[in-house]
Amino acid sequence: MIAIKNGPYKSKNSSSNERWFVVLDNGIGTTRARWIMMNFLHTNYIPRRLHVHHINGVPSDDRIENLELLLNSDHTKKHNPKNYRYGVSCSDDPIINLIYDGRKDNV
Repeated sequence: MIAIKNGPYKSKNSSSNERWFVVLDNGIGTTRARWIMMNFLHTNYIPRRLHVHHINGVPSDDRIENLELLLNSDHTKKHNPKNYRYGVSCSDDPIINLIYDGRKDNV
């Protein structure tokens, strides 16, 4: 089991969402969900390109059966609609889509 030096404590992440955090014995801070997944997998490290996803969508529900590891790209697809591109939802308006697609043709 990976030991906790401090926590768990609630704080806001970079997206201003409230999450549970822990500080590991090595001084590195991480989310409680990531720490739980690390213990479940018996590893001291999960690459940053792998995200811990809450299956039921409740970020405070850190039960192992509610957690799954996803690649960053797959995690983004789960949380965003199919027409989500470049950080904004695309419109049905072709002019708006051209702006967000970065294309200058057909204007």
